[in-house]
Amino acid sequence: DFDGIKAAVAVDCPLKTINDKIIANANSALGKSDLKHELSGKRLLSVSRDAMQRILSCAYAYKVTGEEKYLVKAEKDINTVCNFPDWNAAKHWLDVGEMAAGVALGYDWLYHELSADTKAKVISAIKNFCFTPANNKQWNLNFYDSDSNWNQVCNGGIVMAAAALLDKYPAECAQLLSDAIRSNENSIE
Repeated sequence: DFDGIKAAVAVDCPLKTINDKIIANANSALGKSDLKHELSGKRLLSVSRDAMQRILSCAYAYKVTGEEKYLVKAEKDINTVCNFPDWNAAKHWLDVGEMAAGVALGYDWLYHELSADTKAKVISAIKNFCFTPANNKQWNLNFYDSDSNWNQVCNGGIVMAAAALLDKYPAECAQLLSDAIRSNENSIE
């Protein structure tokens, strides 16, 4: 409810502080160079976190300000990471969880503004880099059985991606959502 957020920011000081910080993050993202598929050791995690931060802050900034520059940057970063050869599932699945969260929320929040090509790339990337590795157990750590934060972060990304693409892959997304709910019991205990 971005209209509700805009109205609330005008009268709620703590919410305005949060809003202003997100807009500042979006402004910072505007000047950053393209994301690159560069591992740090076995991890793509810093790239995944940067992508998620950029996409979410720019998508939010666009929705509350209507300024086109934020949409352009969010869509560019979404396309960049969807053009990666992978999201590093086999070596460090946490990277996938964070990347999937950012891409899925950007896709959802900006759905009506994204180009058809971008939407197709998102669908393909989430399917190939998140759903397929999860279903085929292509990971370095079975996050489904983990009782650490890996469980919540990896499942959180899958849940966001499955919610975003439920209309495209209803049976697969329903199964992924069910698996996430069941496996989260391990870490909640």
